Amino acid sequence: MTEGMSKPSNRQRDFIEWVAVVVLALGLAFGVRTIILQPFRVQMGSMMPTIRNDDLILVNKLAYLTHGPDRGDIIVFRPPNSPSHDEEYIKRVIGLPGEWVDYDRDTKSVYINGILLIENMKLSESDYTQEISPPSTEGHKRGIKLEEGEYYVLGDNRDSSKDSRFFGAISDDSIIGEAFIIFWPANRFSVLQ
Repeated sequence: MTEGMSKPSNRQRDFIEWVAVVVLALGLAFGVRTIILQPFRVQMGSMMPTIRNDDLILVNKLAYLTHGPDRGDIIVFRPPNSPSHDEEYIKRVIGLPGEWVDYDRDTKSVYINGILLIENMKLSESDYTQEISPPSTEGHKRGIKLEEGEYYVLGDNRDSSKDSRFFGAISDDSIIGEAFIIFWPANRFSVLQ
């Protein structure tokens, strides 16, 4: 040891280690929240009964790193033309790129490429893997045509949801991630479908 430098005391060394651990933990927590998972408080009733107002959910921000959303996925996204870049919505993906989507307000039915999308009354139990073929005639090309990287989203509470029927398709670059778990309140803990 060089002259004039004293060895740090055990207390100083413990304090420095403790600060390093706290800084590392905060850095990891910030990194996980920024890059991988994000908690999200639902502040709308548009996904009821699947997700309720004030439910806390986890959003997987890496879900669409290699592929786009599938029909039926519940996603969090920034709505188009939002005056606030902080505004985030949660909806279910209904229409995929390249499809024609038409919503019949009278029957509350969705048609994709002219084919009725079969949905249960409880939308969270619907099988969204239904085979949808390209439109066979010009008559089936009705509604809106989704371009590459565009998705049509609807809330499960169709009577009270501001969704693609109002603001049009959303782009893939507005998607924050896939909602996959309700984690609070504890009695509502469930994996989203």
